[in-house]
Amino acid sequence: SSGLMIKITTSCCKVIIMRIFFCELYKLLSKKIFIICLVVALCINAFTLIYSSAENYNDRTKHNNIEYYNSLIKNCNSSKKASEYLKKELDIINERLTENSTDKDALVEKMTLLNDLISQQNYINRYDDFINNMQIRADNQLSFSIFAEPDSFAYNNIQQTPLDFQHLKGVELYAGNNTFAENATQFQITDYLMIVLVALTCILLFYTERENGLYPLVRSTKNGRTSTIVAKLFAVIAVTVVTTILFYLSNILITGIYFGFGDMSRYIQSIGIFMNCSLKISIFEYLILWILGKTLTLCAFSLLFSFCFTAVKASAKIYGIIVVFLAVEITANLFIEGASAFSFFKYVNIVYFLSNNNLFGEYLNVNIFSNPVNIIMVWTVVATTLALVGFFGSVTVYPINAYGYTYCEKKDAGKKANTYFAYYDISGKLRECGIVSKNFVYNGQVGLNKKTPSPNTDIFDYYAGAMTVSEVVYPNQTYYHWSSENTDYELRLGIYKR
Repeated sequence: SSGLMIKITTSCCKVIIMRIFFCELYKLLSKKIFIICLVVALCINAFTLIYSSAENYNDRTKHNNIEYYNSLIKNCNSSKKASEYLKKELDIINERLTENSTDKDALVEKMTLLNDLISQQNYINRYDDFINNMQIRADNQLSFSIFAEPDSFAYNNIQQTPLDFQHLKGVELYAGNNTFAENATQFQITDYLMIVLVALTCILLFYTERENGLYPLVRSTKNGRTSTIVAKLFAVIAVTVVTTILFYLSNILITGIYFGFGDMSRYIQSIGIFMNCSLKISIFEYLILWILGKTLTLCAFSLLFSFCFTAVKASAKIYGIIVVFLAVEITANLFIEGASAFSFFKYVNIVYFLSNNNLFGEYLNVNIFSNPVNIIMVWTVVATTLALVGFFGSVTVYPINAYGYTYCEKKDAGKKANTYFAYYDISGKLRECGIVSKNFVYNGQVGLNKKTPSPNTDIFDYYAGAMTVSEVVYPNQTYYHWSSENTDYELRLGIYKR
């Protein structure tokens, strides 16, 4: 029967949290400022992406001659001697240009496309040597004394790199229309817009309630504490996931429609900027991983923001912490050299995780106690840790500052009026308590205020257990009126508990 009761209680809690979750979503989406900012951000993102592509001559040329470009790609990949085919086509264009042709602009555009494919083909021809000679290059590097110290990071990293690329030997790469993938994954304005939207979501879900004085009202209700904060955090995660997928998927769709998607079944290494990618996956699979990486990074970021808005009460402090945090992360990412002793802070960095193709498109090992740990593993651990700290930290901190206020009017002389506060740890043991009181209260009124302080010990030793208890003690146990705001429990005359 106890097991059944636990199941029923758990089910009820889930239902309550889901109801509050949908209410939080409705509350956010009903705010005009959020919808306006979302639409404006989408428009800015789409416009700047299209504009930057249209302003680039090579990109514009591909867009204007997409059918010719695709036919060149098809013929190039079907030819056994692709380089010779492309060179022959280029010679034909050069001959026509020397004939003072009237369509010089069109011929120059075709020459541009041919040069692009020749560059791709040269890269593809060199890739096998790049992979096969990795061990030789590693051995050459180890011949220098600066890299030859055993158990050093440099030594271990040089030894590890050829092993991580070994499975790419013999992969078949093909030329193709790479522009859509290059432009979509390297467009950084989307990253900045998403950081702003994540911050705005947290402000609207957390801070506006506090500014409007709704926290005491919400927290005094039956499900106003743990259930509410869990639902809020789920709402933050849901909004972050949806907006992240919306923005980054729109980048892929915009560039794909503008330039064409090409053959996405090719290995990602077919695109030159992914030469140092050690994952044996297709372009399509890479784009899925790319969106997933952005989504999880921003979810960790949003939960960390939520923790700040929950734990810090003063608005100036909240914005100050966020600004300083971002400034430190951006500065470390931009100005710390990769070979520096502080390179750990350059790479173990939310801005680095979020930028371009740093996670899955660039091979990198981070120095962890002289051991080379791949950036994907580092990101997984860091993002998961930040998400857990943000989530459970918010759940723990959200109800920790209880506020008790006692007010009463008395008929007979009162002996004492008190407002207590107390913290309990997970085991239920009383950890800290205090009291504010007035003795010998006579006919009239008394108001007692007490705000629970932040605990002096580790904040994670406490669960949602901060509470205030208010009581009034009379010798004759009579009173006219009683009110107590924001308290977890109310003791009337020291014997009545609601």
